[in-house]
Amino acid sequence: MADDLGIGDVGCYGNDTIRTPNIDRLAAEGVKLTQHIAAASLCTPSRAAFMTGRYAVRSGMSAPGRVQVLLFLGGSGGLQLSETTFARRLQQQGYTTGLVGKWHLGVNCERRGDHCHHPNQHGFSYYYGLPFMFFNDCVPGNGSVILADLQLTLRHLSLLLGLGLFTLD
Repeated sequence: MADDLGIGDVGCYGNDTIRTPNIDRLAAEGVKLTQHIAAASLCTPSRAAFMTGRYAVRSGMSAPGRVQVLLFLGGSGGLQLSETTFARRLQQQGYTTGLVGKWHLGVNCERRGDHCHHPNQHGFSYYYGLPFMFFNDCVPGNGSVILADLQLTLRHLSLLLGLGLFTLD
């Protein structure tokens, strides 16, 4: 499986600009899927759905608001060990599995370094990549998405407090 790959990005689906002989060979010798809808527009919920075959909300990997991704390496939380991933099912059938790239489904549970949500705990025999992304704003100087949500929440709380004080007898 490949994440964040457009259908027109590889040769087996018609791209003649970028050479992808290994992926093309896998498609020719295996299964080539042509219908897929992403479960979410952001990495954490989309990856959770991709890895489990379930909507992200069912595995606790979605959140309300604009920031719906796990951002910080030191934080707790992630894809629960009770979730069945495609990688785990493949391992149970004797396959060796690997993940290269961004995991973005959590690392730690109770303390930094316990790695209970690490990809190796979810059926991946090998993992090479970053557990999280480098979180930068798309347009420098336009403010942070996280800061904007915090400011909006504080503004709403201030309005509610003001309304409450104004209506006191």
